[in-house]
Amino acid sequence: MPKGSLRMKKRGSKQYYYLSYRDGKRVVSEYVGNDEAAAAKLEEQIEQRKHIEAILKNIRQEMRFADKILEGTV
Repeated sequence: MPKGSLRMKKRGSKQYYYLSYRDGKRVVSEYVGNDEAAAAKLEEQIEQRKHIEAILKNIRQEMRFADKILEGTV
């Protein structure tokens, strides 16, 4: 799944879509195209990735809490 965010740039009367993300310290912008359907599909994939990352974050927090309970430090 793609990471980053989808950016739309307007040049004259046309719209162009770019996928922007970080690669280390630099920001990379990859040209996606000017097809709105492809951009919408990509945006949906990005949202799915963000949702999955949020779920994983919650699971990791619960695992840390469970470890503390098992160790008897809570």
